[in-house]
Amino acid sequence: MKPGLRSTKNPAAIAAAAALALTVASGAEARLVKINAGSPTRIDLPAFGPTGAYLKISGTFEGELDPADRRNAVIADVGLAPTNSGKVRYTSTFQILRPAELGKGNRKIFYDFANRGSKRILQWFNDGTPSNDPASAAEFGNGFLMRHGYTVAWSGWGGDVRPVPNAMSIELPIPTNLDGSPIAGWVLAELIPAAPTETRISLPYPASKTTAANGVLTVRQHESDARTSVADWTWVDPLHIEFPGPRKSSGFMNSYTRRRTRK
Repeated sequence: MKPGLRSTKNPAAIAAAAALALTVASGAEARLVKINAGSPTRIDLPAFGPTGAYLKISGTFEGELDPADRRNAVIADVGLAPTNSGKVRYTSTFQILRPAELGKGNRKIFYDFANRGSKRILQWFNDGTPSNDPASAAEFGNGFLMRHGYTVAWSGWGGDVRPVPNAMSIELPIPTNLDGSPIAGWVLAELIPAAPTETRISLPYPASKTTAANGVLTVRQHESDARTSVADWTWVDPLHIEFPGPRKSSGFMNSYTRRRTRK
């Protein structure tokens, strides 16, 4: 284990979390500084075949990166984030499924990027019932990934995912301007309505102000169509807007300013 990396003393948790660390590490100056892993849950289902039982391990890890490293410059406002000993710190959630007997695995990690914090890979590859905390035979489906011995890993990365149980969320520092004032910037939010009566858009970040001048709503029928303005929309609150309906369209996009704050 790397110097400075602290973890629980559960051997199974340490091994699995260390495997996850390999998927998170990058060439830029960044590292994990602490892993908090809960006790493993043993899951043994016939669909797992010769691989046998799996361990499900959940927890959090704390990481840090160097904002001065040019390879981290792609991170928005990283140079304005608060630091600890010169490093920007964050805390992310993770979950790992791995063979209880590592020798029966194929020594490969299947990392699922998690769609808005939700776990989907068992649904897509195993034909399982969707679940953010898989445990049952239905949720593991036909066991394809398990039969072939894969370790499956998820971790939080989306800053707009709310920290609810079993979702893969991440706690990120909030950058500010050099004078300490909140950073404000434009955000684009898009809605593809499921029905003509769907006339409310939930926004990913709260608006800096709910005035008519803060925002532009546009609509188009097809991806390649030019956007046209919608004039009769209104703010409901800092996280929602509404427009009259029913209205047949394939996509609405709202652009507005928001401040970087905790949700």
